[in-house]
Amino acid sequence: MKALLLDDEAPSRKALRGKLDLFCPQVREVYEASTVDEAWELLLGRKPDLLFLDVHLSGELGFDLLERLSVDEPEWTGAVIVVTAHESYALRAFRASAVDYLLKPIDPEELARAVKKATSAIPSAQLGALVDNLRERSDKKISDFEHRGHAHCADYRNFALRVHLELYPVLHARRQKAPGIAHPQRL
Repeated sequence: MKALLLDDEAPSRKALRGKLDLFCPQVREVYEASTVDEAWELLLGRKPDLLFLDVHLSGELGFDLLERLSVDEPEWTGAVIVVTAHESYALRAFRASAVDYLLKPIDPEELARAVKKATSAIPSAQLGALVDNLRERSDKKISDFEHRGHAHCADYRNFALRVHLELYPVLHARRQKAPGIAHPQRL
């Protein structure tokens, strides 16, 4: 899972990154932005699954990014977790389809719970893409083995295909039982 941290304070980003490393092993890649424009470029280029959004940025609001997403990139299906020191934005956050709302300083247990909730909100299309990615990686490894003269690895290809065919319906059914978040709505 890839995450983007949008916060104008470098120490806050560093603290959140550290807690993600320690308590949320499913978050494997973390990108950082201090402005809405930086975050926008990273969203378009890196396609993170999870957005940690601070509300108050220097001269702008984190919600500006959500509004921009809803207008210019409505197919982005990641989850949003609002991270702020202000309680007063909770209603606006949930109206914008945030999965959770964490107050600074962030409690590690609450962070882990929020990331777990966000993980279950990943749409089935993203799960399918993850499975396809795994299949491509296994195909590459198989072709590497075959190139090196390990013909017995063809059995591995059949195994990988069988796992894919059995895993995708399970993931799809899981998604149907727990629908993900809606796209961020106009604020």
